[in-house]
Amino acid sequence: MALLFADSFDHYGTGATGRTNMLAGAWAEISVGGYTPGAGGRTGSNALRSSGSGNVARISMNGLKSVVGVAYGVWMAALPSTTSVIGVVLRSQANNSLLAVCVTPDGAIAVKTGNVFSGTIIAISDSVLTAGTFHHVEFKAVLDDTVGSIEVRVNGVVVLNSTDLNLGTIPAAAVVFDSPSTASGVSHAYDDFLIWDNVGDYCNDFLGPQRVLTYFPVGDTAQADWTVTGGSGPGYDAINKAVPDGDTSFIGAANVGSKSDFTLPTLPPETAVIAGVFVPVMGRIDEAGVGNIKMSMISGANVVSGLDINLTPGYIYSRNSFEFDPTTNAPWTKAGFEAALVRIEKTL
Repeated sequence: MALLFADSFDHYGTGATGRTNMLAGAWAEISVGGYTPGAGGRTGSNALRSSGSGNVARISMNGLKSVVGVAYGVWMAALPSTTSVIGVVLRSQANNSLLAVCVTPDGAIAVKTGNVFSGTIIAISDSVLTAGTFHHVEFKAVLDDTVGSIEVRVNGVVVLNSTDLNLGTIPAAAVVFDSPSTASGVSHAYDDFLIWDNVGDYCNDFLGPQRVLTYFPVGDTAQADWTVTGGSGPGYDAINKAVPDGDTSFIGAANVGSKSDFTLPTLPPETAVIAGVFVPVMGRIDEAGVGNIKMSMISGANVVSGLDINLTPGYIYSRNSFEFDPTTNAPWTKAGFEAALVRIEKTL
């Protein structure tokens, strides 16, 4: 797997509701009163918005990574007054800060070892960021004590590239949006968030200034084993909620092997090559016990499957990355995606 996570912040809801849904299996930690989804995204409706200070939003990569790529759009109401205010951090399994990519008062990007607030600057770019608009930032970090490196690109242009660094030997386990200062914070927002590593043949290096588009299924098919609950409408209408509604409307299956396939929407005309398809399915089992589901993408007669996901009695998101069209064994195209189906299957 190379594409580890993708988020547009458009499928959680907003405010406190959005924060609660983000913490349902997708994100590991969001400080109370800090980051919440809200209006004003770079793509779609929402972004992850900060009140300006004392904010933490942490996501686990579900594995230890010595090579990590992180991409995001960042908007700031004003440039910060110190370099200790706005940063994106790689943390260890013990939740210790390893590396921070920070914004300076003049709009440069500073890379620190350690955390945003008190880390040591090891590299700094020219002034590349401005207030009042989104900029796309993408960085790749190699965590090594002799050949460590950090490269940062802004809006697709390399602005910093430092090699042969001592970045230690502890791998990263989490990515954190961190605005620790309660005195000098500024209102800011993140959108189009991606995490990747160097594993596999796809999405294993810089992806460029991508957008993360949130779409839902738009139609049922003849393969419809799952039962619709909470309405008399079609199955896709029970799972296309921009704000999850829990047990109000959903599809369910009691028998192992049950499958339902759904059609996908038309993408914007400017869409060309797709870096990957990420499906954050939300599900649960009826009661304590064991129940598994598996998501798949179907292209013609070919199927590529995600992980077998173990459910819990409470609703949680699970991650499914599909980086290539199984018919062409190449990245998804607009036409290929629009002709594909997404499948949910009960496997246990």
